Amino acid sequence: MKEIGSIYSIPTLEKKECSPMKMAGSGATYFSLCREALLVIARRYRNSTKKVLIPAYTCQTVLDPFFQEGWDIEYYNISKQLRIDIEDLTAKALSFQPTLCIAHPYYGADLNEKELEGLRVLKLNGCVLIEDLTQCVFSKQHSSIFDYFVGSYRKWFPIPDGAFMIGSLDNNHEMQENVAFVESMSDAMYLRGTFHKTGDNNIKEISRRVGNLAISHISGEIVPHKISVLSTSLLNEIDVEETKRKRSDNYRYLYEQLSNRSICVPVERSLDELTCAPLFFPIYVKERTEFQRRLAQNEIYAPVLWPVHTKELLINDTIKLMYDEILMLPIDQRYGKEDMKRMLEVILAIQ
Repeated sequence: MKEIGSIYSIPTLEKKECSPMKMAGSGATYFSLCREALLVIARRYRNSTKKVLIPAYTCQTVLDPFFQEGWDIEYYNISKQLRIDIEDLTAKALSFQPTLCIAHPYYGADLNEKELEGLRVLKLNGCVLIEDLTQCVFSKQHSSIFDYFVGSYRKWFPIPDGAFMIGSLDNNHEMQENVAFVESMSDAMYLRGTFHKTGDNNIKEISRRVGNLAISHISGEIVPHKISVLSTSLLNEIDVEETKRKRSDNYRYLYEQLSNRSICVPVERSLDELTCAPLFFPIYVKERTEFQRRLAQNEIYAPVLWPVHTKELLINDTIKLMYDEILMLPIDQRYGKEDMKRMLEVILAIQ
């Protein structure tokens, strides 16, 4: 049975000489991981009051660079529809007086005018704004109110590492590749491709173990690294337009099929809000663990984004519900309509 939602596989471990990265446009700096870009930004403002506003629905790796650098963090509310609570943002900014503020556009929905206007008020009061585009990496909005744009590529493509940062930097030292992480992760991805060809579950298990080893290499202190030559060569060969088309088509199919079902509830938004290719299709599920287990029995792997490691994120009951119930259905470019149909059949069979 074809896996849906497992780690990406790569066909080769060959490091080709290639032209410089251009995916994020001119003026971008390419890192191994997005958290490293955030670390560099945090260090640039180390002589400030070191206060940062971060959305309460976020990834732990967004928080870690600021914890490492000794910043105070305040969390602002995100609605169940994955939109910024502008009143809460404004109130927190007024009382907390942050140096930096991070905003996330979630899963293919660019920030709307109301959200941008609320953030613009912070900007006018001297706050430095960062837009984390990891979930909307193909966004073309790039509002001028933001001082920095960051994002992760490795969540989107079959590459072992890769992230970008657009904005001015004081990072003058030469970065090196994160060799230990890249070698382990690329080995895991190559082995997963071998499993897909052979069906040998022993190879799949080895791939999983090597992948866990790779993650252990990036679980400690954050150090800035440059994107690897392997990832750069793989990225330069990707058909970006096909990637965007497949992801958007898969999202729309699931939206149309799941909008009026009781087993799970898609995040409440219209298709008009899908302004760029999405990372996943987000749903809310009451019995999430059992739902995940039933999907996994059918080789469908829907991740929880995100597990909670910092309890201070849980600022109200809505945020707690989001972390308890939200689940991501895979819709990436490896899959087409037949794969989405199979996933839908499995979902509808869950009682």
